[in-house]
Amino acid sequence: KEEMLKWYEEEGKPCLTKSFEHHDKDKSGVLENAEAKVFFLNLIQETETFTLALAQSMAQKGLKLSIEMMKAMMGAADAKKMEKEAKAEIKKVLDAQKKDYDKRIKDYKDNKEARDADAFKVMDTSADGKIQLSEFLETFNPESDKQPVLLVALGFMTEQERVQQEQMKMMAAEGGAGGCEQQ
Repeated sequence: KEEMLKWYEEEGKPCLTKSFEHHDKDKSGVLENAEAKVFFLNLIQETETFTLALAQSMAQKGLKLSIEMMKAMMGAADAKKMEKEAKAEIKKVLDAQKKDYDKRIKDYKDNKEARDADAFKVMDTSADGKIQLSEFLETFNPESDKQPVLLVALGFMTEQERVQQEQMKMMAAEGGAGGCEQQ
């Protein structure tokens, strides 16, 4: 958690500030509705690319680790067969994930006006019709719960996924005990 906050302060926040300034075309120091719409579209496209790349990377690392464990337990010949089966399963999962993201992007584009309006409301916490830099940064702060709410508003995350993410975050903070005391 400390590493994530350090990264946010040192790299994330400056990068987000640049993004805010880039989308603030009239240099007013706030994102108006039209400027925010461009940002939301860019966010969805970048989120898709990043998330798919991350999922593929994690799947490859997980496969490599599993193969090494299988080799140690079963021997190289059996591990090779299991590797082929595991690769096929991972491909199915990644293909399904890609279809899901494609569907979410299509849904976002088909409902862009409503999605953007909902997302704008999430970020415009002062309800003044403008997104201030502080509101913008707070949405992406790792200690804030606003980013998943934003992704739900944009249709890029379901409410169920948001709740599951929140529960996993709470479990991790509790040391994975799920709130149950160890006997």
